[in-house]
Amino acid sequence: MEKIYLAIALVLGVSQIFGVLASRMGLPKIVGELLVGVVLGPSLLNIVQPGEFLHIFSEIGVLLLMFIAGMETDFKKLKANLKPSIIVALFGVIIPLVAFLLFGKYLHMETMESFFVGIIFSATSVSITVKIFMDSDILQTKVAAIVLGAAVIDDILAVLLISAYKSVDQLATANIFFMLWDLLLSKILFFIMLYLFYKFALPWIKRYTEKWTWSFLPVTITLIICFFWGYFAELMGLSAVLGSFFFGLMLAISGTKQRVEKEIDLIANSIFIPLFLTSIGAAITLGDIWGNVGPIALGTLLAIITKLGSCYIAARASKLSRPDSFLIGSGMMSRGEMALVTLNIGISLHFIGEDYYSIFVAIIVMTTILSPLFIKLALPKSSH
Repeated sequence: MEKIYLAIALVLGVSQIFGVLASRMGLPKIVGELLVGVVLGPSLLNIVQPGEFLHIFSEIGVLLLMFIAGMETDFKKLKANLKPSIIVALFGVIIPLVAFLLFGKYLHMETMESFFVGIIFSATSVSITVKIFMDSDILQTKVAAIVLGAAVIDDILAVLLISAYKSVDQLATANIFFMLWDLLLSKILFFIMLYLFYKFALPWIKRYTEKWTWSFLPVTITLIICFFWGYFAELMGLSAVLGSFFFGLMLAISGTKQRVEKEIDLIANSIFIPLFLTSIGAAITLGDIWGNVGPIALGTLLAIITKLGSCYIAARASKLSRPDSFLIGSGMMSRGEMALVTLNIGISLHFIGEDYYSIFVAIIVMTTILSPLFIKLALPKSSH
């Protein structure tokens, strides 16, 4: 148990040092924080290893990060830019899906295996982009609204694709109702419950908490509800981060975020978010990379081009400027935890073979580390 305490202490301390060093080198602070996992993880020092404790802390970290993003999102801009968000999301799913299906065939995988590889790399992990947008103070801009909207739609589409894949795989034995439930009905129920909570439960909770003088009560209740929406989203076949993001968005729309925003931001950024970023870097080992340099390099290049390029084209088609379109494409590039979760689903259900696991993990981590560099390059030229 004492090793866990040491690992947490080292992660928090080294994250601060690497973050400062990255900033002084003109790099996004988050690049330094992501590299902590590479340095302290199995690749180099092997002090921090992927395991249950790191997984739990990182899950809480990304949940809180997306909750904060929801609270800081300008809903009016999100709504006003829904059309370009949908176009960007569709381009950002279809093109990587097709490209990585072909990449799977290049690796001599079966057609159905290859299709699942396409699903893995069609999803966007917006959590890394959100952190950079927060650090750059541009989360409430038009470009950020388009990226957030597109990423949420991306994740919903990816979940629907996974559900459809599972349904096809179990076609001979599955009940039609359960197939419809898994594919569509559960997702519709989630959004109905979300609306009912916002309309009826949230105003009552707000009035109830205002009567109490205990300063910690609003934060405690907010965290309880945030974790519940994460749980309920996963129960309905969506990702937990979507549940926490939409709850944060509800607080922003209803004007109730002011009592809890600073405290939750402090809790998240003090411990949970650094551990989440470390977990991504710790997912790879240098031995895995050296043993598969060719496929990893090709896959990483393909992951960058298909997301950045497709989303850039979609943004230009939506009449955004070249710099803004490049920033949108860069913001959609990261695969992060969404792709890792999808990959682990594929492995556990035997949709893809374990022989390819290290290759795909390396590609996911590489694109996640490179994404902030592309965003940093795009920021000065963009109007945001």
